[in-house]
Amino acid sequence: MRKVLSLLLFFLILSNSTSVSAKISKKDYIAIFTKHNITERIKIQPVVNACIDKFGKENLKIIKTNNGDVLDHKNEEEFLDCTYSKILKIIRPITGINSVPKKKLEEFLLNNEIKISPLGFRHSEQKFVFEENGYTLFRKERDGVGREYRAVKTDGWRWSKTGQLRVFIDGKKTTWKVSKDYLALSIKFSSEKTENYFLKFEDKKIAKQRRENERKRIAEEKRIAEEKRIAEEKRIAEE
Repeated sequence: MRKVLSLLLFFLILSNSTSVSAKISKKDYIAIFTKHNITERIKIQPVVNACIDKFGKENLKIIKTNNGDVLDHKNEEEFLDCTYSKILKIIRPITGINSVPKKKLEEFLLNNEIKISPLGFRHSEQKFVFEENGYTLFRKERDGVGREYRAVKTDGWRWSKTGQLRVFIDGKKTTWKVSKDYLALSIKFSSEKTENYFLKFEDKKIAKQRRENERKRIAEEKRIAEEKRIAEEKRIAEE
């Protein structure tokens, strides 16, 4: 952690300002690394340097506030995209080094709902629910309440003779690998194309109960709101 804190000193020498226009605190930026188990400066610093150089040191300022320092970057989204993409290269699964073996991976797939995103779950997001005989793919959509997952397709999966996970996407065979810390996923679409993704997961039973609790909460809020509406209409009618 001391090595991570030393990175803060690096930021402080860049610039200072008195007006706030950024959307991410320095604490939250550092947390992007630590939540992916990257705490060594030797790994963090090259990512920070590369992304600052890519979009210009003059475009990044550190703003002092009562709630801590804030990163003010003129190309904030692109700067964060750069950070996430380079983190993904560090944590991506590599066969024989940090990938989950077949037995553990199968248990993981069948017991959890798997969520993946190429940019740290900041924008697009997909969820896979695996069963013995196939899987269902969900994507997030916005409804009247908020963003909800909707089933968009189903397909199959199997193990190769060499124990590799084959997942069929749009009928085409892909090869999946998951990192040992279950933070990253790689999908090989062809010999020329492999995509890496951030990964999150939730136990199926816990996820089911959470959604049920949320449905009950929303239904109860609607019931209370309706009772208040009826009572207000009755009060106005009696005046």
